[in-house]
Amino acid sequence: MGQTVANFTRLPAATSARVRFSRLVDLVRPASLQWQICLTILTLLFCSAFMIQVWNYKNFLSGEVQRTEEKHLVIAQNLSLALSRYVNDVAQVFIYLQADLAQDDMGARSQTMMRKFDLDTITILRSDNSVAHTASAFDKAPPLPSAEILQELREGESTALFGVQLSDLERIGDRKYFVLGLQLPGGALAIGYLTTDYIKSLQEKIQFGEKGHSAIFDATGRAVAHPSRTVEDKMMDASGISVVGQMLDRKEGVGMFYSPPMDADMIAGYTYVPETGWPVMVPQPFKELSDAVHASLVESYILALLTAVILAFMGWRLAQRIVQPIEHFTRSSQEITQGNYNVELPDLELSSREMSTLNESLKKMVATVRQSEQRLRAALRLEEQESRRKNEFIVIASHELRTPLNGVLGMLSACSDRSQDEEMRGYLDLAHGSAKRLSRIVDNMIAFTEASEDELKISAAPFDAGSTLETLCKGFARRADAKGLTFDFAWSGSQSELLVADGDKIEKVVSILLDNAVKFTDRGGIVFAAETETATDGAGTTLVISIKDTGVGMAEADQARIFKPFSHLVGTQASNPFARHHQGIGMGLCIAKTVATAMGGSILCSSKLNQGSTFVVRIPVETTIPTGSRNNA
Repeated sequence: MGQTVANFTRLPAATSARVRFSRLVDLVRPASLQWQICLTILTLLFCSAFMIQVWNYKNFLSGEVQRTEEKHLVIAQNLSLALSRYVNDVAQVFIYLQADLAQDDMGARSQTMMRKFDLDTITILRSDNSVAHTASAFDKAPPLPSAEILQELREGESTALFGVQLSDLERIGDRKYFVLGLQLPGGALAIGYLTTDYIKSLQEKIQFGEKGHSAIFDATGRAVAHPSRTVEDKMMDASGISVVGQMLDRKEGVGMFYSPPMDADMIAGYTYVPETGWPVMVPQPFKELSDAVHASLVESYILALLTAVILAFMGWRLAQRIVQPIEHFTRSSQEITQGNYNVELPDLELSSREMSTLNESLKKMVATVRQSEQRLRAALRLEEQESRRKNEFIVIASHELRTPLNGVLGMLSACSDRSQDEEMRGYLDLAHGSAKRLSRIVDNMIAFTEASEDELKISAAPFDAGSTLETLCKGFARRADAKGLTFDFAWSGSQSELLVADGDKIEKVVSILLDNAVKFTDRGGIVFAAETETATDGAGTTLVISIKDTGVGMAEADQARIFKPFSHLVGTQASNPFARHHQGIGMGLCIAKTVATAMGGSILCSSKLNQGSTFVVRIPVETTIPTGSRNNA
């Protein structure tokens, strides 16, 4: 006999897929209705409170900004007015004192006035910038300003300070001064050194909040008085700041800007000193206004939180009142689904009108289902009794038919052997074949009845699978040879091991499949292959049997029906013109499928019309070594 190598396909393992799907369902399962109601109420409350607080914050902040703008502008205007009065007084005192100096009439009173108005030194210069007279409120007079500054003072045309000219802030010696200049007859020039002490004192008096302050600049934008010592000492140029630029253009108002020294966004009221063009601003960090608004809203935050907690508790209680009857009805429905129709439902549901209506409807449904279930149980009992009587009748009748059929077969065979008439022998052979078919039908009826029982008895015992299958296939090989077909058998299992399974049931399944293969094949042949297959993890062994024929085959639509009983009645055989002349009642494949499933195995079929069919049987088995072989080892 030839050797055939067949490719076998494993059944897909669906258990792990079902576990993964179950875990996915657990993850996406919605929360309970009570939690959903409570969370919805909390979400609505927090959203409403958040929107109200945002609206309050914007309104409060807008009001705070408006008040701050008004306040800062007023402070800046008052500071500008104070500086304006100061520089006018300084100009008048300078005119008065330079006249006394020209007449050499500088007494103690003049020295006191100089110190009071921050005039460090007064000097009268000739036209060639040589010193004619000088008087100092302190021991040492500062050096003369640069020639450029003196030239600007001589050529100045400002009339704002009674004709007194005022330079920008200059560092002369080790101090910073504004230089006053008054043109005198004959090209002479009276100059005065004005310190920034008083200006700085005014700036320091204006402080509010944590970083609210004032700042004063000269007519070019350099810092005169500033809360930052670094900015002030270096006379940093702030003309690039938008607000300072507005002041240098002699404008006043309120503006926002970023202050590098303070590293903050500032809001400032700003103006200028009319006589000198000095920018004056009163800035404050915008964050202080925002913090003040938040501080004023703390109480409303707390009130909103308490309100949310109270309403959430009330929502939880309301949800609990709504959900409790629903949960009760849900448990009752689950019990009904599981077949328990004796559930306890309240006589009267008082939680709500809707729940009361649902309770009454559920009670009516339970009563109806209970009556239907009782009728159905009675019908099932009757059907089981009738099915049992039918099966008993088939078994008894089949056994009763088997004995006379055996006698008929024996007598027909004996008559055929003794008959010398060829025609009579042909009749006897035809009758003998019909009796054999009838005997197989009786055997199939008994097998089908046994396979239809709830518990098919499986008796596992060690057996030599290779020898058993080889012996089984000999009869079918003779039948195939009689039809002019080839028949190949290949056993690829171990020769030194026995398989533990129900050998009789395996023979039954293989016999049915081989009988079909020979019956429905008229040309070509049958390939019968068997082997054992061990799982990759070593956890089990499977007997794999493949039966391939080149017969009539079947359409794909018919393959789903071949394992049903009496399959010829639903079109499997009737759909194939060649199959109609093959007698049978269509129970063989159903019996094979039932037996294989009872042993924990399976049968798969692949087929094409007019090209043949392949059946693959997989039966889980155990392996064992015969006692004699074990001793020899």
